[in-house]
Amino acid sequence: MTDFQSFRNAVLEDEDLQEQVISIVNTATANGSGLGDGIATLAKNHGYSITSEEVIDHPIRFRTGHHAHRRVL
Repeated sequence: MTDFQSFRNAVLEDEDLQEQVISIVNTATANGSGLGDGIATLAKNHGYSITSEEVIDHPIRFRTGHHAHRRVL
């Protein structure tokens, strides 16, 4: 399994990590940039080695509560 896949699984399983991803998505959306770098930095801070290009090229799906959300990162 690649680090990207492992990080995606970690996000799926950890609500606190999901909230951090949502925050990065919201900030990047408001600023118009920084999504790939923000998520890649978050992953690195949690011990995963992924690139901003991997983030942009792959969707991350995660759940909060009873709702399923899809963010293309």
